[in-house]
Amino acid sequence: MNKQVVADVVEEYSEALLKGEDKSRQLLERYPETSGVVADLFALTNRLYEALVPVEPSHQFVAELKANLANLRASTLLSTARRGFQSRLPARTQIASPRRTFLSIIAGVALVTSLVGSIVMLVALLVGRGRRRHPAAVA
Repeated sequence: MNKQVVADVVEEYSEALLKGEDKSRQLLERYPETSGVVADLFALTNRLYEALVPVEPSHQFVAELKANLANLRASTLLSTARRGFQSRLPARTQIASPRRTFLSIIAGVALVTSLVGSIVMLVALLVGRGRRRHPAAVA
């Protein structure tokens, strides 16, 4: 028995099933040498065909699925809106809590104050040196 002949017979039977026809008797009569193997394959093909019949979902299922997906989409949008753009930013630029923001502002003000104080001290030092070198220019 040729494997290619068996494959061709099963393929022809499968195509007939998809068209809604049953050619099992005709094929068994046409290829009697394959009847032992092909009969079992026809039975298996029939079971597969019956199991793989497309099923239309009920209207209730479709309506519930749409409602569930809409609720899921709404809750996802809401949670994203609550987080704002924070989740889209890199970790080092994410918006901090109000407490950390306040402490950052205080540290910034302290840094600016220190910088301004240093500049004032430097100017005072330079002015003091200038007076010592040129005492007549001050009077």
